[in-house]
Amino acid sequence: MFGKAMRTLFNVTLALLSYQFKATTKLKGKVMETADFPSAEKELRKALSLGMNPAKVSSDLGKTMLMQGKFQAVLDEIKQVPGEKESAEISVLHGNAYLALGKGKEAKESFEQALKNKPRFSRRAYRVS
Repeated sequence: MFGKAMRTLFNVTLALLSYQFKATTKLKGKVMETADFPSAEKELRKALSLGMNPAKVSSDLGKTMLMQGKFQAVLDEIKQVPGEKESAEISVLHGNAYLALGKGKEAKESFEQALKNKPRFSRRAYRVS
């Protein structure tokens, strides 16, 4: 009897978490469309704290931070996700943060790493000459 109640509670909890993840992601999209980057950052951090896969959130979180001028924070907080394929998007975020901080050499290395991860992307998209 107790086991069945626990399974039911577990299933309900999973359903609620799934709904909350979807709602948070949808809200983040709306917030980013309105250029309310502090609110978008807050929602993305909330999604991470609820257990959402960092590989699905890190890129958008980094974008919101860049738009707020948090360049060093992007470098400190937004990392490649261990166990996942290296993300070209995260390499580009790092490149843009380095550029904003006046670190051209590091920026170029980050952009080149992004091109290695996604060679079909345009070099102009990464500002690599």
